[in-house]
Amino acid sequence: MSMMYYPGENTSERKPKETPVKLSGFILDETDRVCDEFFSPFTETDRKSLSLLKDRITGIYGEYRRSHKPGHFHAGLDLKGDFNERVYAIGFGWIVQIFRQFPHRSVVVEHHLPDGSILYSMYVHIEDIQVQVGDWVDENIPLARLFNAEELESADFGTSNHLHLEIRKTLADRGRASYASMSMAELNMACIDPLKFFKGQLK
Repeated sequence: MSMMYYPGENTSERKPKETPVKLSGFILDETDRVCDEFFSPFTETDRKSLSLLKDRITGIYGEYRRSHKPGHFHAGLDLKGDFNERVYAIGFGWIVQIFRQFPHRSVVVEHHLPDGSILYSMYVHIEDIQVQVGDWVDENIPLARLFNAEELESADFGTSNHLHLEIRKTLADRGRASYASMSMAELNMACIDPLKFFKGQLK
């Protein structure tokens, strides 16, 4: 599955599904389509726990990286997980991108915030995608799963099994900031430090 959407693209099939939308047992109207709460992407005992999320961190925002374009700055958080562990949306929104191939397969969720602004959450290194572009999701909807043992070996990351999670201000760079930001200024044009973001959302 490889589908892409970019803001401003004139293509009706990439628009969110029309109202009424049924999600998690509720019928949503336009006023309900706002994300005012965020959660861990994993089914922790407490998905609002910052300490449980921090226990999973194996890579942080802004780290120097040698992969892809050597010397680029890491655009997200790497969060360790079990083989085949399910990955969930961090909050209410709609699927705007499913793109790239193994081992970098990615899903992007667009979140509309109460102040009218928009953020994007991007989930990378996942398989068995459970959603389609245009689907509305919330924190109870599984998006995909982490690698199994064979997939991790094939990916040859040299690291533990993990989710790469980005929080983005824009998709205008078409994903380039994820692997080619050669300065923090360039990285910060497209992305937000996910740990700082979650410090404002989790407890």
